[in-house]
Amino acid sequence: VRWEKVTRPFLRTTEFLWQEGHTLHATEEEAEEETMRMLGVYRSFYEEVLAVPVVPGRKSESEKFAGALRTYAVEALMGDGKALQGATSHNLGQNFATAYGIEYLDRNQERAKPWSTSWGASTRMIGGLIMTHGDESGLVLPPKVAPYQVVIVPIPPREGDWSEAVL
Repeated sequence: VRWEKVTRPFLRTTEFLWQEGHTLHATEEEAEEETMRMLGVYRSFYEEVLAVPVVPGRKSESEKFAGALRTYAVEALMGDGKALQGATSHNLGQNFATAYGIEYLDRNQERAKPWSTSWGASTRMIGGLIMTHGDESGLVLPPKVAPYQVVIVPIPPREGDWSEAVL
């Protein structure tokens, strides 16, 4: 549970589902390559499946994840002109390996500290999808999310009306 003063459905909630991953690598270069690969996975998912255009980029020093060497994110521009951070990918360097005493035996059978990555996206992704494809007239989900398009027409019940037969 995350205690938010102000919540917004699908964007900033007290409870959220999180898809995340962690990897360990022998070199900084391998860790950076994995960090960028996962950023590409998120970019592809946003653009090709959710039909939400995003801009991938590196976070500033003040915005990066605490303890990371570098943090990257995909950002989507919403209709209100604000950017929504969609997913992040972090090169954590050797900081967490040092903090938690993580080691492995390298090719020479010597102890070494791995380079780590972390990446993830949350249910905020659904909020971005709704904000991109919805408006006051409704929501039209992209074909890869909803291959069958339907229209829901609310019919208010009225006594003695034909709607009783429908309901």
